Amino acid sequence: MELQEAIRLLHQEVYPFNAPETWVDAGCGSGLFTLALASLLPKGSHIYAVDKNKSVLQNIPDSYNNVSIQTKVADFSSEGMPFNNLDGMLMANSLHYIMDKISFIKQTQRSLKQRHSLLIVEYDTDTAVSSWVPYPVSFASLEKLFTKLGYQHIHKITETASRYNRKGIYAAIAF
Repeated sequence: MELQEAIRLLHQEVYPFNAPETWVDAGCGSGLFTLALASLLPKGSHIYAVDKNKSVLQNIPDSYNNVSIQTKVADFSSEGMPFNNLDGMLMANSLHYIMDKISFIKQTQRSLKQRHSLLIVEYDTDTAVSSWVPYPVSFASLEKLFTKLGYQHIHKITETASRYNRKGIYAAIAF
C-alpha cells in the first residue's frame, strides 16, 4: 500500500481534529499509517510510533507534516502502553495479534484521556489466516466489541481491496 492510499483509508469527517493531539500508533511497523495519521492531525500534534522490531522504526522520520513523531521499541501487546493522557490510538493491522481484545482495550484505556478515539485498520474477516492474522476481527465483530466496551460511536470510515483477503481491508473509528 502506498501513502496516499493509507491517507485515503484513514480520512474521515466523523471526528474532526480541531487542536493538536497526542496519539500512539501501536504496532506501527514501517510507519506507513503513522505518516498517514500525521497527514490528518493538526499541526503541532504528536505521535508515538511503537513497534517491537527496532529495525523497522529506523526509517520513520522525527516529524511529518508539522507533526512530531517519537519512536519507541516496545511490545504493546504484552507490555501495555508506556504513555499517558493520549487523545487516541491507531492500530493498523495490529489488533489481529491480540487474542483477548476486551482485556487489551480495557488496559489500554488507562493510557487514554476520557474522551479519546480508537482508529482501527483490519482485514474484514473473522477467519484466522496462519500466523500473520491469528485473531482477526471483522467490522461486524468490531462493532459488537466496542459496543460491549461502552463506545457510543463506531463508524466504518472506508474500505479497500486486499490482495490477501477477498473481503478487503476496512478502517473504522470508535469514540
